[in-house]
Amino acid sequence: MTLAEQIGDEAKMPQAFVDLGYASTLSGAAGSIVYRWELMDSVPQNKPEFDGKFFVKIEKDDVLERKILTQQSDDITYSTIYTNDVSYIHGGSTTNPAVNGTYSGDSVVFPFIPNEDINSSGDGFGWCSERQEVKDFWEHHISFADNDSYSRSRIFIDSATAAFYTTSTYGNNHVNSRGGLHSGGAANGTLGGLTFGRVGPPNWYNDSDFKQHMTTVGTLFRFKSDPNQNVYQITGGIVDDTKVLNYHKGVNCKKCNEDHTSCIRSIFSFKFRKSNLVQLSSQMRA
Repeated sequence: MTLAEQIGDEAKMPQAFVDLGYASTLSGAAGSIVYRWELMDSVPQNKPEFDGKFFVKIEKDDVLERKILTQQSDDITYSTIYTNDVSYIHGGSTTNPAVNGTYSGDSVVFPFIPNEDINSSGDGFGWCSERQEVKDFWEHHISFADNDSYSRSRIFIDSATAAFYTTSTYGNNHVNSRGGLHSGGAANGTLGGLTFGRVGPPNWYNDSDFKQHMTTVGTLFRFKSDPNQNVYQITGGIVDDTKVLNYHKGVNCKKCNEDHTSCIRSIFSFKFRKSNLVQLSSQMRA
């Protein structure tokens, strides 16, 4: 056996014995050490199952689907499991905020209440000074939504200000809305958050299926009249505010009577992002 190179200081066993206290002198240590060699022949086995591959189990989510996984359009087809009409209520403006479309730019003042004007700019919605007008608004909203002659729903994209949230104390001013259609943390000025509301108790009654679907991470949805038929997916950020009070009661600006259906509004919010899935039923809507 021939060594290719010196082993070096690691082989100075006598000094190590003295340092550890096993011997008092180097000569004494050298006389008591017995060296033995153990040889091993190492033969690599390059099995094909280990050639450049390893496996990691990770949780599948929307980012993985969009950025890594690919899905051919003919792999899977989605069909509608739930549909519902929704409205849009904005308490801070009397002008339709739509960027384009049939009704974009339309300007109205308290459209469901003849001869009653909150304010030409929408201010006063949820304020104590306009409590009777605001109460009338919500009662008219309910009567239209519950009338089968009209294609309206109690559910709406909620950008309406309120008199109180459940944690607030009464005062003569309104409480800001939860934003309706808002950024939701989306980048580059895009919109990725939605707040839905419904007039009535928090259990949502016959609209409870809508709330269940729209507070479930992973739910896919789109708007039936969207000209681009974009599909969106709920990604999280679900906030259930449960109960909002729509208007004040009396000159002392106290909370309205919760026994009145028009007094209570139930809301929830979530974050969403545009999905790369496009093969949804043409009838799907939210």
